[in-house]
Amino acid sequence: MDPVLVPSYGTSAMAARVTAQLQASLDYWVVPAWETHGWRLVYTGRAVDCYAPDADGCWDPGTRTISVALYASDGCVESAPLPHEIGHFVESPDHTDPRWFDFAPLLADYHAIPECSGHAPDDWPLDLPPR
Repeated sequence: MDPVLVPSYGTSAMAARVTAQLQASLDYWVVPAWETHGWRLVYTGRAVDCYAPDADGCWDPGTRTISVALYASDGCVESAPLPHEIGHFVESPDHTDPRWFDFAPLLADYHAIPECSGHAPDDWPLDLPPR
């Protein structure tokens, strides 16, 4: 899967954090990277047109694209609902797998990321670990 930042945040540190979040999300849902070959991951600075208006993320098998909204102006890519959308890629849209309700393993170091201090991840069902 090729990450695309729209608009481009343009730093190698940001690209490394996007890649790390993608790999952690794939590991969490036990998805081998080869299964995402040919897919595109797009971060946008606005809501995503999807199956619901003003969605924070979308998995579109027709275009082989996962889109996630990145509202944090400080560039906290970890706040975007990528793990949620990877879950739709793997599982079903009805959120029946227990992993939907415990993304805490993905967020163990969330508050330690300087760009992410002061706000919570956007629209994920989870409990944040204590600060």
